[in-house]
Parts: sequence; structure tokens; C-alpha cells
Amino acid sequence: MKKIYLISITFVILLLSLFIWSCNKHEEVVEPENNFTEITIPDDLKANLKTLNNEFEIVEDDITFSTQKGQEIYGKIRVTFPYNDATKVLKIELSSNIMQELNLQPDFFEKYYNTSLKSTSDFAECFNTCEDADKGVFWCKLGCFAIAIVDAAVPG
Repeated sequence: MKKIYLISITFVILLLSLFIWSCNKHEEVVEPENNFTEITIPDDLKANLKTLNNEFEIVEDDITFSTQKGQEIYGKIRVTFPYNDATKVLKIELSSNIMQELNLQPDFFEKYYNTSLKSTSDFAECFNTCEDADKGVFWCKLGCFAIAIVDAAVPG
């Protein structure tokens, strides 16, 4: 009887130690998925959905904004490009934290494009140089948008 009692106590202690060990185990921290805000696309850049062949490329990358006060804001930019029209886009999105911290409205890029960027050749030249890009046309064009959006969001 003593032997069964000792085995039972040993078994209970073993179970308790396994339970305590599993509770102390560090769990991997999973970052929540970024929330994105869609920004308005200028008419000159907007893809015509009627001619879209339902094939597109979504390109996403990190982006950093430096405010005039020297604060850095980190987030993501995501652009959806149609395959059938290399000069147009379907959707441009920024991390919601960028939109909130910089106090941006969804139409900020459209206003900047129509008042400043459209009249310069910089944006069009950037797009044209992307045709021979080593990393990929869409990655290059994402860079063009990133530069233009940073200029639009943080003037000066």
C-alpha cells in the first residue's frame, strides 16, 4: 500500500511540475496585422476596371516619414498594380497609424498630385525608368509612389 501511495505522490508531483513548466514557457509574440487606409488615386493614375483582366500584383513595403519636428513614423505602403496597364494602379494604401499620426485625409495624395506632381515630369520619369528595373517593375513603381507620397504627406 505504501508503494502505491509513493507512486501516486510521485505521479502528482511530476504532473504539477510539467504543468508549472508549461505555464512558464514563453509564448511567441505575434504582431497584429497592419490596418491599412485606402488613399484616393488621381484620375490620371487610376486603372480602368472595365479593361482589367483580373490579374494584378500587390506590392507592400516598409515606409518611414520624418516630420518637420524630427519625429520618425514607421508604417507600410501597399500598392495594387494591374498587369495589363503598367502606367496605372488599382489601389494605394498606407498604414492607418501613418494616416492618424500625420493627420492625413484619404484624398491628400490626389490633391498633391493635381496641384504639384502632375505638372512636373519627375513622377513620369520615375515610372519610365522602372521598365528596366532589376528587382522588378512593380517594386520600382512602388518606390516611385513611396517617394511621392512622402513628399505629399510631409511638405518641406
